[in-house]
Amino acid sequence: MNFKFLLTKAFSLILLLSVLLAIEHLHAADLADAGMGPNQGETVPVAIIFDVKKVNNPNSDPALHDVDIDLDFILRLHKDNIIIVEWGDGSPHTTVHGKAPNNIPFTHTYTTCTSGTCDYTVTLRTCASDISYLSMTDEGVQTFDISTNGLPGIEHLGLTSNNIGGTLDLTASKPLETLKISGNPITALNITNLTNLKTIFGNCEIPGVFDFSTCPALEDLRMPGNLFTNAIFDNPNLTNLEFHSNPLNGTIDLTNCPKLKTCGIGISHHGGGMAVNVDGLTELESLDLYESQVNANLDLSTCTNLRMIRISKGGGPPYTPISVDLSGLENLEIVVIGHYIEGSVDISQSLDLQRIQLGPKVDELILPTAGNVVLSSLYIVSIDGTSLPSSEIDAFRLLIPTNPHPGPQYPLIGYGGFKDHLIFTNTTFSPTATAHLNFLGTQGWTVSY
Repeated sequence: MNFKFLLTKAFSLILLLSVLLAIEHLHAADLADAGMGPNQGETVPVAIIFDVKKVNNPNSDPALHDVDIDLDFILRLHKDNIIIVEWGDGSPHTTVHGKAPNNIPFTHTYTTCTSGTCDYTVTLRTCASDISYLSMTDEGVQTFDISTNGLPGIEHLGLTSNNIGGTLDLTASKPLETLKISGNPITALNITNLTNLKTIFGNCEIPGVFDFSTCPALEDLRMPGNLFTNAIFDNPNLTNLEFHSNPLNGTIDLTNCPKLKTCGIGISHHGGGMAVNVDGLTELESLDLYESQVNANLDLSTCTNLRMIRISKGGGPPYTPISVDLSGLENLEIVVIGHYIEGSVDISQSLDLQRIQLGPKVDELILPTAGNVVLSSLYIVSIDGTSLPSSEIDAFRLLIPTNPHPGPQYPLIGYGGFKDHLIFTNTTFSPTATAHLNFLGTQGWTVSY
């Protein structure tokens, strides 16, 4: 009898323990959903805090015309984990059991923003080192605070077209490969020793001399429209550089970027002129120095794979005429030489020419005598849109050894191998030059002037 009683008690005790364990499991789940950790009272750490400005009436803030009352962003994780987002408007937080490596989208509508602009502080909680990808584009983000933990596991960070200003310090994000921050008034960027960083898109407001050499893996660097006065480029893997509209000064030295294929460097009107050193860049295919105010002669003789060159505004103000050496470049297809390039331009070895545009200070153009030259257009433009003196036009000559047309050599053009059309903008001609142009029109040319 006692044995049966004891057995019944033992069974009841086991049943009670099972119920208690089930309750504890449910309680742990409730803690997780409430932003608590596996130990009672332990808070899931904050990974990111950011302030957003949402707009109910876009006309109330023209600077935020693309922002609405919805907040959307995408995360990826290195491994499965819980993500908790507190939206900052008093609404319940969102808890997601994120599965790696899938995209984890978040969206929230700020119903409390009934008119005008509204500010909210958003807190994202998870293990910071688990975040591999974050993209928030055009969401009205005003501040982006990762100072507590950093983002030590992130590989892709996209914050394009927000309103993040001040300093963005990413030195803790060692795995970072892609950074997209264009359209933000960021004034300081710290990417020192990010040895995995391959891509930067950053049209911001960053001033001064920037050192990119601490990011040796860089391949694609696009940072136009900043306030850079110069930069240090020691990037052996860089293939694409876009550096237009910066107030550059001094020499831009690209000789330590041997894999560079496309390069665009321009200067804002506040710059003081610059020189460009591309010596030895045998893989360079495109060099765009439009509005670059280059104030030193440009030697391109070692850029043997160059296919396109565009350059204008030689130095200044006051503008300094410069010369460009294109001799020996056999692969050139497009040559655009602006107002302040002077002297002789020798493209006699460029058998694949498709287009030439010349400024008025070029007084000699040496063209190839053989090859597949099909020139689409030859432009002669004038300084500041004013008409050129007839004497300057008459002084312009195409130096060629033979003339396939019967009759005398023609001062302006005499090479039938690229017969297509001529376009002259803002120019006037002497009667002799006009007669030559009219004659070319009778020979199948399209001539506009």
